[in-house]
Amino acid sequence: MQKWCDIYKAVKRFVPNSTTSSKEQKKAEKNLAKPQAMSTAGMTQTGDQAPQYLDDKRKQDNWKRMQLRMKGIA
Repeated sequence: MQKWCDIYKAVKRFVPNSTTSSKEQKKAEKNLAKPQAMSTAGMTQTGDQAPQYLDDKRKQDNWKRMQLRMKGIA
């Protein structure tokens, strides 16, 4: 029974309903017509600092710290 309930939910989610499909299309068009945020090339989201990239040493240190924390040592 649960298998059929899951199949029904999947079909409801992925197959458009003919009575609501035009309403959904209008809603999508309305959302696309809304003004979009301006994005400037080269700016970070906060705009005040450059993104941080982890080198191999920092990745290794983070991994070790995570392992210690998961084991309950740190």
